[in-house]
Amino acid sequence: MTLQKSLAVTALALAVVLGIQITGWVNQPKTVRYFASWVNLANSLDEAVELADQVVLARVVDIERAPDLVSELPEEPGGVDRIPVEVITLKVDHTLLGSETDVVRLFHTMAINEAIFENPDPLNDDEKDTTPDGPPKPTNTDQRTNFLDGDPPYEVGEVYVLFLQQGPTLQDTATQAVFAPEGRYRVDFEGRLEPVTSRGFAPEMAGISVEELEKALLDRPVFDPMPTTIEQALDSNANDRLDDAEMVEAIRLWVTGVVVPGTDQTIDDAKMRELVQLWIQGQSLSGQRASTPLAQTIQPLRVQGISLTRSSGGHVLNVAGEGIAAVEIQAFNLSGRQLLEKTNNGSRLRFDAVSANGRRLANGVYLYLVQVQGADGQTWRSPVNKFVVLN
Repeated sequence: MTLQKSLAVTALALAVVLGIQITGWVNQPKTVRYFASWVNLANSLDEAVELADQVVLARVVDIERAPDLVSELPEEPGGVDRIPVEVITLKVDHTLLGSETDVVRLFHTMAINEAIFENPDPLNDDEKDTTPDGPPKPTNTDQRTNFLDGDPPYEVGEVYVLFLQQGPTLQDTATQAVFAPEGRYRVDFEGRLEPVTSRGFAPEMAGISVEELEKALLDRPVFDPMPTTIEQALDSNANDRLDDAEMVEAIRLWVTGVVVPGTDQTIDDAKMRELVQLWIQGQSLSGQRASTPLAQTIQPLRVQGISLTRSSGGHVLNVAGEGIAAVEIQAFNLSGRQLLEKTNNGSRLRFDAVSANGRRLANGVYLYLVQVQGADGQTWRSPVNKFVVLN
């Protein structure tokens, strides 16, 4: 009887200890880990250039915390998801490709571990924490980890080569963004590139000089032959069939809505159904190709890039590409009011900074759009860019 009582007491004690441990485990702060993925992936320099509007050599001069990107998510702590953001200001030393610019305002999500704070906007001076103990305390016990692979922090003084595309507008300020980690390279004291990632073609760039990169960009063939159909573009091994790996790539392009490389088309639902049938049945793709032959007498319109430079008394617009019949430029003030519109045959246009009513534009920053008319009837339009008038 004494032994039974001892066993019962021991079992009860173990149950109490286990209950305390389980309670402590349940009440422990949770770590909510967020994994953000990159939409773009460049496996070659040509693919990187296709994804970028501009390639610059620039130095980091300032880093400013911007307001968090906030999304309402009831399942998250506080009912919202916050992504910390900063704006990197870089002084451009040299433009390797694309429109000339002096300063880049770079959008960058902060790859940091942090709690969810009561006061999320450090740009608001009234809400800045002034206590010696550091940032505000978390609003609850849940914690998060913001994680973006291959996107390390920037530091003032660093020099980079950046492959840029248009970024979001933050507090009425237009920004640019690196299209993916393989579009960002530190430049060492000898002027050689150091990739920040091992993705895509980035390892191939390690150790080359800025001069070698610029030469490679300038020596690129203006265009590779454009496949005539989406099917041909997806047939990477040229076996006239959609293999499993090629179908996976087609699904990725369909889900993301990204233009199929080598074409100017995206995969819509109807096209996706066609591709699934071709893949399942193992049908030949050649019949699809024959339905849309490539014109032999007229080159298709392909635009590689645009540049706008100042010259004595005006500006010169150059459009690099093929099959260009005419170019047009429209200029606007920062409020969006159109001030001038000029057109010229060919790929080059010189214009004076004079408005439609004959008045010379005042010194300042203006916006412009470029429209390119192709000999094949196609039209290409640029994103909005900035230029400076200095009389």
